[in-house]
Amino acid sequence: MIFKPLGAKLIHIPKGKKEYNAFVERSHQTDDNEFYIPQIELCKDLKEFLYRGLRWEWFYNIKRFHSGIGKTPYQKLWGYGKFPKKIVLFPIMVLDKMIHILDIIFPETQRGGYHVLTNDICLQRGK
Repeated sequence: MIFKPLGAKLIHIPKGKKEYNAFVERSHQTDDNEFYIPQIELCKDLKEFLYRGLRWEWFYNIKRFHSGIGKTPYQKLWGYGKFPKKIVLFPIMVLDKMIHILDIIFPETQRGGYHVLTNDICLQRGK
């Protein structure tokens, strides 16, 4: 439902290739260390946080050299064809505002545990 209009599909990690998850986790660690931790305290409100998130995404995909691929993600993508730079920007969303939509789209998904939501962080800081 989500990917079809975009001409894309969700690809799961193949069975027997659990090590692929390390790439995802490493990406999350980079986001934490280079974006969330240094930036969250600087944001005065959610709008600024989203703006900084978009800037980070642009930097990460267009400007930041990735040693694992030997170039930027955009340069890697360029090797498959000519694409405008804005293709590397995925809309920044506050997923906790979309939780009810996720329940409709993925009714079989059960969320468990505790999740720190963006609004929780802003509320804790009095924003």
